[in-house]
Amino acid sequence: MLSPPPSVKTTGSRSPKKKPGYRRRRSASSVWRRAARISPTRSSCERPGASSNGLRGGPVRSLIQGILLGVALLFGGAAEAGVNINTASQSELETLPGIGPSKAVAIIQHREAHGPFKALGDLDAVTGIGPATLTNLNGLVEFGDGAVAPSAPTTAAASTSPASPAPAPKAAASAPGGKVNINSAPLSELEQLPGIGPSKAQAILRDREERGPFTTCADLDRVEGIGPATVTLLVETCVTQ
Repeated sequence: MLSPPPSVKTTGSRSPKKKPGYRRRRSASSVWRRAARISPTRSSCERPGASSNGLRGGPVRSLIQGILLGVALLFGGAAEAGVNINTASQSELETLPGIGPSKAVAIIQHREAHGPFKALGDLDAVTGIGPATLTNLNGLVEFGDGAVAPSAPTTAAASTSPASPAPAPKAAASAPGGKVNINSAPLSELEQLPGIGPSKAQAILRDREERGPFTTCADLDRVEGIGPATVTLLVETCVTQ
């Protein structure tokens, strides 16, 4: 077979020799294909085939896991610990469910005026706190010795609250039989009713002026800060006519 003349180039022949210092530039498509080889599910600092314990992806994940664990332990421990009603500040009290700025201030004022609380039922004597709020606070508050509050308020605990004044004497009664007429009694007489202090007496007067007279003594349950336990104490010592 005859070979072609020297002047004729054949297909597949080598390209001319490159000049010294020549460097081939990569096209945009080749760069894109090279970047696409990296799995999108991996970290931006981890290449395919790299071990999770390598020098790039492993330490980053370990650092993130450590931070998340620390945050969980920090806030988890804070959630398990109850708020000490006898030492908590206003901002700490406001973190409790059902306790806003006004109730937090009322708790602090009652605490300063009547001494520390001993049980969850004692909070019923605070203006604005009733059975619903006590239910929300169940298991979330502590007292002086750090003991968690009882599981539920009891009538005995509410009636033996240190803030509850003595029963009303007959001399101060505004109705026959030694009973106080809650529709006409002044502040001084309302304060002497069992379980009614200055704050609750003022709440009775406000409610009476805004909503009108009480039909029965049981209607006192509508007054802010007065719950069923207090109403039970008042049934035998109050009248409405």
